[in-house]
Amino acid sequence: MSSIDPAVAGVLAMRNAAMKSDVMMTIAKKSLDMMEQQGQAVVQMIESAGRVGKSPGKGGNFDGVG
Repeated sequence: MSSIDPAVAGVLAMRNAAMKSDVMMTIAKKSLDMMEQQGQAVVQMIESAGRVGKSPGKGGNFDGVG
C-alpha cells in the first residue's frame, strides 16, 4: 500500500490533471494558430491567382475554334 495520505494523493492527482489540461490546451492553440496561418496563405494564393487573370492584355482574344 502507498504511504501517501489520501488527501495528499487527491491534491497531487488534481494538479496532475490540471497540468495535462494546460498542455492539451497549449497544443490545441498552436494547432489552431497553424491552421489559421495556412488558411490565410491559401486566401492570398487565391487572390493572387485572381489578379493574374485580370492582367491587362490577357485573355482578350480567345479562339475557341481549333
